[in-house]
Amino acid sequence: MRNFLVGVIVFLVVLLCIWVQQNIINVIPLFGAVANVGIILVVTLGLITEQKIGATVGGVYGLLMDILFGKAVGVYALLFFAIGFFCGKIGHGFSKENKSSVIMIVILVTIIYEIVNYLLFVMIYKYDFELLASGWTIVLECIYNIFLTAILFKPLSFLGEIINKGKSSYYLL
Repeated sequence: MRNFLVGVIVFLVVLLCIWVQQNIINVIPLFGAVANVGIILVVTLGLITEQKIGATVGGVYGLLMDILFGKAVGVYALLFFAIGFFCGKIGHGFSKENKSSVIMIVILVTIIYEIVNYLLFVMIYKYDFELLASGWTIVLECIYNIFLTAILFKPLSFLGEIINKGKSSYYLL
């Protein structure tokens, strides 16, 4: 029963992040770039929990993004699944209280995600290849993600502790 409740809570957080991304973050661009709440969610939970949970959260987030807003099912699901899996894999030797480490990994993942996503869109959807414009957008998105990661780190860490059955969260459920 506890695992079901935790799963429902995580699913609701994923839905909330998608809603925030589409209805708040996308409306407030920073010089034309928007933050990616999904990257922050998946990276933080992947680092704090484990690779199965990180990959599952990433896959679910990406699949919902594909279904709701994507041009084809699978592109975002695969990218976010890989992010969650990778972050869960490196999370074992990771200090879960260190916000600056999470921010550094969010920056790295944002750069890799945007480059891979951009190249996939160039290949699949025949987008025009504009190196300078996409590079500037990636820099701005990294800056935006830094600020959001600093704000969302504590609540997402708390969610990760609930998932991990941590001492402080064990009594909540």
